[in-house]
Amino acid sequence: MADLYGVNRTLLNNVPEQKIPAGEQSGRLRVAYDSYTTAGAIGSDVIHLMKIPKGARILDIRVKHGAHGNSGTFDIGWLASDDAVESEDLDGFFNELAVGSVGSNGMEISTVNAAGINKKFGAEVQVTARKGATNTDTAAEIALAIFYVID
Repeated sequence: MADLYGVNRTLLNNVPEQKIPAGEQSGRLRVAYDSYTTAGAIGSDVIHLMKIPKGARILDIRVKHGAHGNSGTFDIGWLASDDAVESEDLDGFFNELAVGSVGSNGMEISTVNAAGINKKFGAEVQVTARKGATNTDTAAEIALAIFYVID
């Protein structure tokens, strides 16, 4: 049986010992929160929520939502960064998140997009929410809390 070491543990084993990158051990947990209440059907509208800073590594996202219609869905992701370091991924966090009835969801659900899990952003990005394949048709709130480390 062999002893195997993760990337950061290997850094500590090296002689001389190497530093683990910022935000990957003993980092401070930060949160970005935003919410929006729709007035009804959002069609092709884009909801601009919080921004995620350069260097942030995403740990978790929590979404709380009201009932946005019988079978409404949202895609939650981000726009391309202004400097083009980060590409647009409109469903980078959630793809077709069901918001038809009141609920809350986190990154452990099946509609999460793996692109956003543990992602470290190389530039500041704008988080967005928009309707998925199924339109929303009822006024209701959507609230996001994004947990990340940066230092």
